[in-house]
Amino acid sequence: MTQRPASDRRALLARKGLAALPLVTLLGCAGLVVTALLGFEEPDGRMLLVSGLLAAAAPVGLALHLLFSRDMSRADKRAWLAGLLSSSHVGLMGDYFDPEVRARATLRLRAQRRDRAGLAAQPLGATDASGAGEGQRPTGK
Repeated sequence: MTQRPASDRRALLARKGLAALPLVTLLGCAGLVVTALLGFEEPDGRMLLVSGLLAAAAPVGLALHLLFSRDMSRADKRAWLAGLLSSSHVGLMGDYFDPEVRARATLRLRAQRRDRAGLAAQPLGATDASGAGEGQRPTGK
């Protein structure tokens, strides 16, 4: 039986740990609901604290992984940060925890970032390929 090198084991553990964070968050949310339902007039403070910490596991884990990960370039990290701060952050958050899906989402975020940069570089009132200025409909000439 061959043993894996320590770096492979660490990478596997990190990947599995990152994949488990959404489940830990769900457990924390369930704990908050149970505490709210069974706490009646005064919920148990310790249970609220534990459930709150568990509920924050996925967002905090994502932020820490994004900060300390060596798997992504600085530009990719910026693209992820911009995406997570946008209105589509909920869908992106789910994509982050699976390495294959994260790779596809990273490509999509790069393309969106390039598109936004291309639009930002276009001067105000510039015409597009149809000859229509900004805010104008193209004419059928």
